[in-house]
Amino acid sequence: MPRLERLSLVVLLLAAACSKKPAQNYRHCLKLRIGMTREQLISVMGEPEDAFPYVEGKSLPHLQGHTAFEWSTPSTMSAPNHVSIEDATGKVESIRCGDSTVNTVFVIEPSSAPDAAAAVPAAATAPPSPDGLLLPGSIVISIGTGPTIRRTTVSLGSGKYLFQSQWLENDVDRMLEINGNATAAANGATDLEYELSYSYAPPASKMIAVQNKGRVTVTADGEVELTTTPDGPVKLSSAKDAP
Repeated sequence: MPRLERLSLVVLLLAAACSKKPAQNYRHCLKLRIGMTREQLISVMGEPEDAFPYVEGKSLPHLQGHTAFEWSTPSTMSAPNHVSIEDATGKVESIRCGDSTVNTVFVIEPSSAPDAAAAVPAAATAPPSPDGLLLPGSIVISIGTGPTIRRTTVSLGSGKYLFQSQWLENDVDRMLEINGNATAAANGATDLEYELSYSYAPPASKMIAVQNKGRVTVTADGEVELTTTPDGPVKLSSAKDAP
């Protein structure tokens, strides 16, 4: 094979490898879970392509004490994979996979298990697969209305849970956090005790914060509204009814 053809083949192979990496990053990001250590994060994603430590006077106030890491995504996505780690604990606090705001919810402390001491470490050893977020009885968390609505399907399990979502849209940084306790109810419903916190931080004006707490029951065919935000209402519904 002539030298020029060999060089062309090498270039093509390298280009193919580079084009696969962003897609792999996205698939791997879907396997992450809130509460992972930095070491677990790197073992799944590899070393970050970019790191953004908190900078006094430049970073948003609610990012203090956190370091963000990013990995590239396919060109069809407008945002990179973005993971925030709390500096004090070294654990993952929020996850955004591409521009779809995919986040992982997991049971922190199961409320009932034959051996709770054994169950907790077992749950932390391996990240859930993307399919694990689409089990029957999952909950759809939505914010907004119409064409700009954002939806995330999550499996809460039974016990304490934590959901975190952070995204940037139209130069406004948003964060939504819901935590509480989930228990199974009759006829496939889910009882949720929740505390909700939402922040909306425009670059040149004061941050808007919304907080709410209460208890709701999400039925198999129903929908409940938790609060209203500048982005629209925050609602919960059964996953099987999601469009």
